[in-house]
Amino acid sequence: MNLDPVLLWPEILAVTGSPRRVAAANNLLSLIRACHSSISEEDLVSAMRDSLKDGGTIETFARRALERADRLPVALPEAERIRVPKTAADLQDLGDRLRNCASTKLNEVALGLLSIVEVTHRAADGTEHVLAATLTPTADGRWIVSDVHGPRNRRVPRDVLRPVLRRLQALGAIIPGPSIDSHFSADLADLLGIFRHSSICDGLHPEADSEEDEILEALALAEEAA
Repeated sequence: MNLDPVLLWPEILAVTGSPRRVAAANNLLSLIRACHSSISEEDLVSAMRDSLKDGGTIETFARRALERADRLPVALPEAERIRVPKTAADLQDLGDRLRNCASTKLNEVALGLLSIVEVTHRAADGTEHVLAATLTPTADGRWIVSDVHGPRNRRVPRDVLRPVLRRLQALGAIIPGPSIDSHFSADLADLLGIFRHSSICDGLHPEADSEEDEILEALALAEEAA
């Protein structure tokens, strides 16, 4: 393993410890360079040495460095009313506005384990719903929609969810769910004791509606109006 020159300072080497942590620190520096549009070696050394003062750790340096990231990986291209956070500040802003935990997912987003996309749906009456779609990656570089939530992680009504999923699908996202040609229906799944807790699981299926969904959606709308 070739040691990154940034790690050669004595006080930095002293806290890297085991070979595994040295390898992790090496990889961390590569990640930080990838997530910053402009960062010099001098800036990296200075930031790491400052983080290690007074008993600081590599983890402290990692957190501070990623909190200034301005070039995060993106899962989908931007489009009309589709906003993909590209910086740590974007994620923080999304979390603040929708009152969700988007900002706490920064490390996962930086590492390519997760992506969060802001989607604004405009209903026929002009009402706008601002939503957060969470996507997870596949090994071949594609992205699967794993959830869509409204403000405060509220459930999204199906008449809003379906067009949102279709828009994400048009941008290349994979939508999970039973085949249109299958025997699936929400009522049959309920009868067989199969409870799909995530509306994404069958969000695009024509037989996905059930009485329970209608009740939950009515409650979601009532909460949003409150």
